Amino acid sequence: MPKHVVVVFQASSNSLRFDESEYGAIIGTLVYNETKCNFLRHSTFDPTCTTSSLTDLINAPSELGNLHTYQPPSLDYHGQQQFLEYSTSKLWILCDYVLNVEFAKTLTFFQRLSFNDKLLLLKNAALVNCSLVQSYYSYVNKSNTVVPLPVEVMMRCRGVESLIRSKIDKCEYVLLKAMVFTHYPSEGMSVEGRTLYTNARYGATAGSCRFATLVALVGTFFQLADKHRQFHTLLTLTWNLSNHPSKLFHEIHA
Repeated sequence: MPKHVVVVFQASSNSLRFDESEYGAIIGTLVYNETKCNFLRHSTFDPTCTTSSLTDLINAPSELGNLHTYQPPSLDYHGQQQFLEYSTSKLWILCDYVLNVEFAKTLTFFQRLSFNDKLLLLKNAALVNCSLVQSYYSYVNKSNTVVPLPVEVMMRCRGVESLIRSKIDKCEYVLLKAMVFTHYPSEGMSVEGRTLYTNARYGATAGSCRFATLVALVGTFFQLADKHRQFHTLLTLTWNLSNHPSKLFHEIHA
């Protein structure tokens, strides 16, 4: 893997304006890490049965360094996605949650947090980014609903519509993902964790000419995450999801 990566993008008239030397490097790093997450999302990477808990995931080496071990899925694999069976189908909410944790692990301020602060932050913010990720890729594909799970369309379409109205580009999207991890209320964190968290919050958003728009979007996706947890509780009662084999699946919605 090359030591230096140059990310080139075309800025639209309403794009964020960054100091070329500092903020350009920040956005370049975020885009690069998001590109790796997106590769894993569309590859044979499937954490459904391999990730036992959030603690294990935090302590494990990053999967972003193992891209060479995964490939684009075969046509047979795509065909299996028509059947919602745990043995053959990738569970997208779990996959996106794991990849959002991997994304968080690349953030400098996150790496400096204590383990307990990392755990608290991820329990409350990673699911928020799941809604953002699924809404963004539906938006990119010019869909106004989240696919492929129809049961989640009514709950998630608000997120897609918010992105359509805001017309965010990829650079703003990756910044928004980082902002989600720095806008969770820091109550419960250690004193050191709150200090790191506050510095990261204001450092990550400095220089943004669309700051108010992005902050409003952060609030939208936190609300959607709360609705997702409520919806999961309802499904647990209706479909007996308590028997799902993944411990992480239940931690996501706790």
